[in-house]
Amino acid sequence: MSHSDSASPVPLQTFDCTTRMFICCACISDEDVGPLGLDGACAHVGVSETTYHRSVLHRLVGADAALARRITDLLDVRYVDEVFRVRTQSVEDLTQESRERARGGLGDTLTGWAWALLTDARAPVVTLGRQVMGEAYVRGIRSLAEGRLRSTLPAEGTGPSPR
Repeated sequence: MSHSDSASPVPLQTFDCTTRMFICCACISDEDVGPLGLDGACAHVGVSETTYHRSVLHRLVGADAALARRITDLLDVRYVDEVFRVRTQSVEDLTQESRERARGGLGDTLTGWAWALLTDARAPVVTLGRQVMGEAYVRGIRSLAEGRLRSTLPAEGTGPSPR
């Protein structure tokens, strides 16, 4: 069954803070940061440059419609196949696929899927996206807590100084 609703996708600027942060962390690469105008910004001591950039970006996206549109265009192109598939599938099919993907989606499989779900115009599909987002948060934080992922923060006094 295909979806042929002509409703517009959800604008990134209208997302809540947590969802914007998820998108900035999961979908925006380090290589994207410079062209978005954040390259060279200084991080606070004890916060990595990557964390600082994502934190600033998620706030700017909420306030700057033009920046939100640039990021939307970037991610729609990056994940064009997933966006097309999600926007043409029924909610029932997407629900079943989300159950299957929740068991092991990683990398672009996870980020593209989450982006496509979260930006769909259908409320039940956005809810599926929020479930994927929640799963990713819990898995990521648990992986760090259990030591399965290594993360290094700048040592006290060694990071770039705040402006």
